[in-house]
Amino acid sequence: MADPPAMKKQPNLTVDGLRRRHALFAFGVAGLLPACTTASHMDNPHASDPEDRAEVANLQRDLNIYQRFGRHRSGSAADLATAEWLSTGFASIGYEVTRLPLPVDNHDQVDATLAVGPDNYSLLAQPPFLQEGRNQVEGRLSYLGPTGPRESLSGRLIVADAPYDRASSYSSPAYRALANIAINHNARGLILITNGPSQEATWLNTSPDQNYPLTALCAPKNANPLRDLAIQGRSALLSTPPRMAKRTAYSLVARLERGPKQIVVSTPYSGWTEGAGERGPGVATLRALARWLRYNKTDHSVTLIATSGHEQGDLGMRGVLARAAPMPDTTDIWFHLGAGFAARDWYETPIGLVPMKSADAQRYLLASSTMRSYAETAFKRIPGLETVHALSPETAAGELKMIAETGYENAIGMFGAHRFHHTDMDTSKAVFGELVAPVALSVRRLLSRI
Repeated sequence: MADPPAMKKQPNLTVDGLRRRHALFAFGVAGLLPACTTASHMDNPHASDPEDRAEVANLQRDLNIYQRFGRHRSGSAADLATAEWLSTGFASIGYEVTRLPLPVDNHDQVDATLAVGPDNYSLLAQPPFLQEGRNQVEGRLSYLGPTGPRESLSGRLIVADAPYDRASSYSSPAYRALANIAINHNARGLILITNGPSQEATWLNTSPDQNYPLTALCAPKNANPLRDLAIQGRSALLSTPPRMAKRTAYSLVARLERGPKQIVVSTPYSGWTEGAGERGPGVATLRALARWLRYNKTDHSVTLIATSGHEQGDLGMRGVLARAAPMPDTTDIWFHLGAGFAARDWYETPIGLVPMKSADAQRYLLASSTMRSYAETAFKRIPGLETVHALSPETAAGELKMIAETGYENAIGMFGAHRFHHTDMDTSKAVFGELVAPVALSVRRLLSRI
C-alpha cells in the first residue's frame, strides 16, 4: 500500500486538525472524508453512503490490497502482512490495538505427487500433515464410489469422488464420512476428487479435535486418469509434504473506549488461498465500519476483531473468546462478517463458468431473537440475505457457532460459499466493490439503530 502524498501546510488548521487529517490519510479514506467535511456530516450515519462512488472506490482499494498480499495461510508472509496493514490502519484513527500471538501449523508447502509406473500425477496435499520428513506411502489404488467400498481397503490408496458441493470443511458430513472410511479400513491414504462448480481442487478447513487420514486433493477436471487407474487397481506411490515446525500468527483486537456497552464486529482474515471473494468482503467491510464507528457519535465502546487461524479449526477466534472478547452481558450487538457474503455470481454453462455482474445469492444471514427485527429491516433488499434465519449453536457453524455457544445473546452473522470458494481461482475476478457496498451499508444501517 503506497504511502499517502505529503500534505501541504495549512495555516488555518489547528494542530489537532492536522493530526486528525493525517490519521485519515494513513487509513486511506481521503476519498471518503474530503477536507471540507464537517464533524456533523461525519456523525450522520447515512452521510457517507457506501454506495456512493467514493466509498465503492475505498472498498475496491481494500479488496485489491488484501488480495495482492497473496495466499493468506495462517502465519504466512501474506497473513503477517495483512495483520500489519489492519493493525496499523486501526491504530492510525485512534483504536488501541492488541495483537494476540497464535501458534499455527505451517502449510506453505502443498504439492503432492502420485507416481504410477513411469507416470507422475500432480495433486495438492490437504493438511494436516502427519509426519516429520517427507511422507511417502505405497499401495494399490482402489476406487471408492457413492455406493461405498466393494473390496478390502486395508493398505490401499483410496481414490474417492466426493459429492457435488461448494465444499468448505473436512468436518462436513460427506467429507467426514470419507475420512472415517479411510481410517476405519486402515487405508494408507485418501485422494479426494472435490467435485464442485469450479472444477478446481477445493481446500478443506480442518479441526484440531478430529483425526484425518493422509489426504491429497484432485481437481475434477483432472480426475479421469486417476479413476481409471484406481478401477484397474494399479500400484502407486503417494508423496506429500512433511509436517513442519509451528509458526506464529496473530489475531487482532482493536478497541475504542466510550461507555460500558459494546458494539463488536469481527471477521477472519486467513485462509487457504488469496481468498478475494471468501475473505475480501469481510476485511473491506471491517475497515469501512472502523472508519464510520470512529467518527460517528455513540455512547457505545467499539471492539473490532480480526482473526487468523481460520482454516485450522478457527484457532484465532477460540483464543479471542478465551482471552480478549468483551463480556456477553456488556455486548449490545456482535456482528460477525463471515465468508463470501458479497462474492460475484457465475452462470454454470456447458463450456464452463461465465461471470455475472450480480452477487452470488448463495449467502445466509442468521440472527438471535433479540436482533431479528433489526436484521430483517436492514437487509430486506439484499438477495440471499433478505431472509433472516434463527441463530443458535445448532444452526451456526465456525466462528459464529463459537460466538453463540459462548453466550452472546445479541449476535448476527452472515456467510456464503461462492463458486470459487476455497479454490486457487478465488482471485480478484471473484469480487468487486460494487457488490460489497450494499451489504456494508446494510450492516451500518443496522448498527445505527442499536
